[in-house]
Amino acid sequence: MRIIDYFQDARQSHWLEQIRGVEWRAARLLETLLTEGTFHEVLGRGTLYLLADGDVLASFLTLAERDCIDDPALTPWIGFVHTAPEYRGRRCAGRLIDHAVRVAGEQGAPQVYICTDHEGLYEKYGFVYLENRVSIYGEDSRVLVRRTQSPPATVSRLGPEGLEPLALDGFRRHQEVRECWRCVDGAWQLLPIAFTEDWDLTRLRSEAVWLTLSAGMGNPVFIARAGGAVVGFAALSGRLGSRGQYIELQILQVSEPCRGQGVGRALFAAVCVAAREAGAEKLYISAHSSKESQAAYRALGCTLAQEPDAAHVEAEPCDVQMEYDLYRPMEVRFGQMEDLAAWMKLVRRVAWNFPGLETEAALLEHEVTVAKFIGKGNAICAVEDGRIVGVLLFSRRLNQLCCMAVAPEARRRGAAQGMFNLMLTIADPDRDLTVTTFREGDPMGEAARAFYVRQGFVPDALVVENGYPCQRFVRRAANG
Repeated sequence: MRIIDYFQDARQSHWLEQIRGVEWRAARLLETLLTEGTFHEVLGRGTLYLLADGDVLASFLTLAERDCIDDPALTPWIGFVHTAPEYRGRRCAGRLIDHAVRVAGEQGAPQVYICTDHEGLYEKYGFVYLENRVSIYGEDSRVLVRRTQSPPATVSRLGPEGLEPLALDGFRRHQEVRECWRCVDGAWQLLPIAFTEDWDLTRLRSEAVWLTLSAGMGNPVFIARAGGAVVGFAALSGRLGSRGQYIELQILQVSEPCRGQGVGRALFAAVCVAAREAGAEKLYISAHSSKESQAAYRALGCTLAQEPDAAHVEAEPCDVQMEYDLYRPMEVRFGQMEDLAAWMKLVRRVAWNFPGLETEAALLEHEVTVAKFIGKGNAICAVEDGRIVGVLLFSRRLNQLCCMAVAPEARRRGAAQGMFNLMLTIADPDRDLTVTTFREGDPMGEAARAFYVRQGFVPDALVVENGYPCQRFVRRAANG
């Protein structure tokens, strides 16, 4: 079977005829939209996906900007889900749903919604209940939501119990290398060097044993798991350098299907914390020279080692000797759509301190809000070791700092100040700047109130937000 985009296919009349033959009220409406050419006028941006078994239409659904719930904050929608009776029980709809969710994620949507009267049907495909809404037809309907990305991997330090001997059997260490960096006559060049790296079960099991032994020797070893499976691992080893300034990042691996999902960044952040605790100034990495590996390390902030280790150069002459400054300045920048998952991961960690974010529905709504702020250039984040440790949302229309949060381990290290300073570059100096925080005497707000006072804010009106007593603070305009 193959998935077809109806609007990109040359056989639209063939598929339309089969949709016309479906005895279902929604299918008749879909057929009308397609026949009259009003699909996009009614549903907005989107398309119709078909699952074809040769010339037979097995299943179909829409992925579109709108559906039967009139709320622009909820988008996109999966709708018109149908599977031919003879194809039911073969997960045809599931294949289409997974495809639509993946496409929505690639287009920047953090989640996808579906409206249904069924209970327990779409939950099997990863959807969770959000709330009941009245549809445009006046019917009470259940709204469900599914994230467009898999749950993030969790990273933990390997304890003395070590790994099970077969723990890495499902790990895929595979890389098709086409280009590598080489130092030629003192200059780095990208050369056409091709080979394949692939670890077999013997190698994977030996790595599991080695990780266990390394952890048993007291070396920091970190394991990333998703759904119980090991999807990444990293380990630190001994000290290097003329002053012992380096601690070696001996290995960092991510299973091929999980690359590009933030697993490597999470592992890197964990080893950086451990390296600082060990008193090191820098990480030392004898890094793979492939174009992809070097791009990944460069994206994390690694640079060429100032003091290459002779033993590593001799043992791995094709590796690139790199380092990472563990005390490099924290990066503060405007948020990007690809930051959304990591942004919300931080929000979930600190949500207990923000009235109004107590439920999953509220968090999903906040995620939509964050995406809008990012799209308008009104979202700021602080990044350290490749992970987001601070977030700030600002309203230019209201000239208001809407919310700010910093990860506990990154507080009192300049993240809040850096984000605030960048926010001032887009704030209107000729208007009062406002923020709402906790009232005096509330233990949850002591640090926030002190920070805002240092920035020149003064207490203003007492207010209630999300059912919680708060206070507005004002920083007067420069001309006021």
